[in-house]
Order: sequence, then C-alpha cells, then structure tokens
Amino acid sequence: MTNNGKDSTTTIKVVCAIVFILFSFVYIYFYQTPVLTYEQHVLSGGVTVYHPLISAIIITVVGWMIQMLVHNVCRFARGCHALTYFPSMALLAFLTCGEADGNGGLTVGTSIWIVAVSLVIYLACMAIARRWLTYSAPSSDILLSSRTLTLNLGVMVLMMLFVVKTANSDSLLHRQVIAEKQLVAQDYENLANEGLNRGGYCYAETNPTLTLLRYIALDKRGELAERLFTQPVMGSTASLCRLEGIEPLLCKKKMLSRYKGFDYHLCAFLCDKNLDAFAHLLADSIDLTKPGICDSIPVHYREALVLYQHQRSNPVVAYSDSIVEADYHDLQQLMRSSKTGNLRRDNLRKNYQATYWNYYYTE
Repeated sequence: MTNNGKDSTTTIKVVCAIVFILFSFVYIYFYQTPVLTYEQHVLSGGVTVYHPLISAIIITVVGWMIQMLVHNVCRFARGCHALTYFPSMALLAFLTCGEADGNGGLTVGTSIWIVAVSLVIYLACMAIARRWLTYSAPSSDILLSSRTLTLNLGVMVLMMLFVVKTANSDSLLHRQVIAEKQLVAQDYENLANEGLNRGGYCYAETNPTLTLLRYIALDKRGELAERLFTQPVMGSTASLCRLEGIEPLLCKKKMLSRYKGFDYHLCAFLCDKNLDAFAHLLADSIDLTKPGICDSIPVHYREALVLYQHQRSNPVVAYSDSIVEADYHDLQQLMRSSKTGNLRRDNLRKNYQATYWNYYYTE
C-alpha cells in the first residue's frame, strides 16, 4: 500500500514536471522569441544577440530549479504540488511582458504589476496556509490518486493561461521583429510574404513599418508592381520614401533607406492614391504607344491606368486594355449593387482583394 502511495506521488511530480518543461520550452521558443529578441536588443543597447534555442533551454532549466527550491522549502501535500510551479510561471510571464514604447525603448505596462501582485499574494497565502498544506502520507486509493492528478493538472492549466494572458501578445510586434530579422539576413523571399499566415491567408492588420519592410523586399525581387496590393498596405510617399512615421524595432532607420528606383516611386504614388502624379511619371518613363507595351506593364499599373482613364476627362496618357476594362466594368456593377458602404467594402475585399482597386476604394 505504501509503495503504491509513493508511486502515485512520484507520478504526480513527474507529470507536472513534464507539463511545465514542455510548456516553458514551447512558449519561449515558438511563441515569445520575437518579444525576448526585442527586449534583449533594447536592454543590451544592440550589443548582444538573442539565441532562441539556448535561451529557451536556459529559461526552462532556471524555472525548473526555482520550482524544486519552492518544493523543498514548502513541502506541500501532493494535492497542492502544482502550486510549487507558480513562481516559475510568474518568471515566464515577467520575462515576456515587455512592450515597445514607440520610441525604440521598452515598457512593461500593467502586466508587470499583475504578475508582481499575484506573486506577492501567492507567497503570502502559502506562508499562512503552510501549516495546513504540509506534506502528508500518500494515500493508496487509486481513485483518490487519479483525482489528485487531475486537480494538479487543472492547476497547471490555469497557471499556463495566466502566463499567456499577462504576456505580450502584440501580433504586430511579433511580426515586425521577424520581418526586420529577415531584412537583416536579406531573406527577401520570406519577407515578401510578410502579412500571410501559415495557412496562406492575409492578416487583417499591418502598420507603416511592416509595409515598408515588405515594400523593400518586393522591390529587391522586382515584384513590387505585381504583388504590393495583394496584401494589406498602410503606406504613403512620406513613410515609404522619407521614412516618416517609421518605427523600426531592431534595425536603424538608415538601413531602411534603400535606393529608390522607378517602381519604388510609382507604387508610392499609388499608395497615396495620387493617380495624376503616377500617370505623369509613368508617361515620362514609358512610351505607352509602342506596340505590345501594354502586355509588359505590371498588373497594378494596368489597374491604376484604367481607373485613371475613367476618372479624368483629359488624361495625360492614353491606355486601353480590354481584359482589365472588363474587370473594372464588373467592379463598378458590384459597387452599384451594394446598398451600404460596409457591404460594398465587404464585397470588394471578397472579390477584388488582390487588386489595386480594393485598396483605392476601401482603405
């Protein structure tokens, strides 16, 4: 009987340890690497570089050692064993609660106070309750042991939820750190797809800095005028060309000041919805009267030219494209059939999401 009780107690300890180690490593390595990368960059002044794998292992080991210390000091009954992991969980929450302050610095917001107050309450409650929760002889009742294990796992789940809810979950910060690292590594292929999740669907949100990073990657790959508006854009000539409102997290602004060629300026005008400036620059650079030239014009330029032709009574360029004209005619019919502005935006995003027209009419 005694051996069975000891075995059940050991099982609870082993299961809780496995749950904590797996959660800690996965949480740090797969989810919070961008936040910890940014925190280390700010705190070290950019001198040191965060290593995801080594750091995840070190943090997990330190958390486990803190738990063993708490366990040896408190010696709680096995029914409360999971509670010895709370200081380690609080450490995970504390390490990942940093936020960008908008000026290249770091702030912790209210999360740090939630973690601190929770830890103080925990320590106070444990000090008071220690006399009632101290170690007791393990029971040999299999059903009771099963309930005890379930109780401990429930407590572990609640603590994991506490960590996730109090830590930094800013998806834009996560994405921007990854994008800036890709720019530094000149990984333009993956950076060009910034804004797409693993399922290939577009994220709903972006910001001027993320737009600029993807803009640079597409320009480097010669795909700017073909793919820019296939994903959400938040940019202008001010942000894209003069870096106004651009707030990099890891890179210096001068690194984002790339050579701005032909497509770079044309697409910046399209982001401004300045069709006149776009048409004038395009007419000065390309002879649209050449036979076959229309077939070589990138898709976003075709869409913008057709839109420009229909909005100006005296356009500076003459352009005709029967296929794009037909698509534009269908677009106009769809817009006229939409009874409300919200319905029109929803229909445009659903049917013309990858076009310049969607950006022009909805953003």
